[in-house]
Amino acid sequence: MSLFGGEKKVKRYIYDLISGKKTLNQISEPLTPFEKDLLSGICRHWICLNHILDQFLQKPTQHRDFRLILIIGFYRLLMTSEPNNKPIIDSIMLLSEKWGLGYRKKLIYAILNNALRNPPDIQAFSDNIKYSLPEFFYKTMKHSLGQHFDASAQSQAQRPQTWGFLFNERNVSDEMTVPLTEFPQAIQFKCIKNLTEKKGYAEGHWFIQDLAMQKMASFLPEKIEGTLIDACAAPGGKTLMLSHKYPKNTINAIEIEKGKIARLKENLSRCHGKNVKVMCMDFLQYPEGAQPGFIWIDAPCSGSGVVGKHPEIKYQVSNASLKSHQEKQKKLLSHAWKLLKPGGTIFYSTCSIFPQENDEVVASLASFVLKTKPCNGAFKSKYGTTFLMENQFGGYLSHKSR
Repeated sequence: MSLFGGEKKVKRYIYDLISGKKTLNQISEPLTPFEKDLLSGICRHWICLNHILDQFLQKPTQHRDFRLILIIGFYRLLMTSEPNNKPIIDSIMLLSEKWGLGYRKKLIYAILNNALRNPPDIQAFSDNIKYSLPEFFYKTMKHSLGQHFDASAQSQAQRPQTWGFLFNERNVSDEMTVPLTEFPQAIQFKCIKNLTEKKGYAEGHWFIQDLAMQKMASFLPEKIEGTLIDACAAPGGKTLMLSHKYPKNTINAIEIEKGKIARLKENLSRCHGKNVKVMCMDFLQYPEGAQPGFIWIDAPCSGSGVVGKHPEIKYQVSNASLKSHQEKQKKLLSHAWKLLKPGGTIFYSTCSIFPQENDEVVASLASFVLKTKPCNGAFKSKYGTTFLMENQFGGYLSHKSR
């Protein structure tokens, strides 16, 4: 790694991310893995890093570049596993010159070294600061999760783990581990660099899929009669699990965003989703009377269950945004219920851990009653199962047969 790299892009984008104006996926400029990790990490710890900085300043300051350069230094020195501090401090000194802060180099150097000699006791901070949770997100998460709050909050503040779904257990390679006996198709990689070059990727033996979604798929019935619908299909993970579990059924993969269709088709082709028909349309326009035997609505949501992977999300969630999502979610669920044939099954899921997008949506259908089974790393609510943010991924599932 060079002494000076992604810090330039941190300056360019960090305030858009932590103000909720942009997500990492909306950055059109290509990001290297180091740059993306740096942006994600600083977003993940933004509130905590600012609190640490204020502890080490003799005089308060709102000078944005001065604060940001120290925050970058604190993040790399205190919150990463980089083995050598000297190259980090050297890069910050170089950055000081490039950002016109050469006159403050001695002060910056002194503050960073002071933090190394006297590291802050982060565990003594209040929960919202320790876990870098904005006020609304913190209060909603605390209320929603109750006794599960601490474990999930700690998990979202860590770098995310990467999980894959292996179609056939015989294709486990020496690059993989299978850490969960109850989910033998859930794999992790000993090294996550260059995933698309690993054994079995080109052959379609596996694809990247978070653990919460894999656990949701374990609730699928053994047999389904009729057509299956994946109502919000891209990038294709759910569709592929359905395709391989029900190879004799027809599966309609519906995606409203045209820009996601190419990737959806690519993933289906690589992983041999041969019984799938891709349809670019709004699921709300799917004609009544079709009577499919199964519908999976993985509804657009706040993403509050995946803030480990997308930490900028927690700066975007508000009461207004949750209400907006809820309105669309109710429409999707209501339409699916009208379509479903007698005896058919519906799955309603989100990447959210907030009841406004989960139980409150399902409760809008009076006839929708929970069917569930025990599952580790999850807890039951009135209408569904909330999967905790273990390993940085959480979500919700409710399902019923008509």
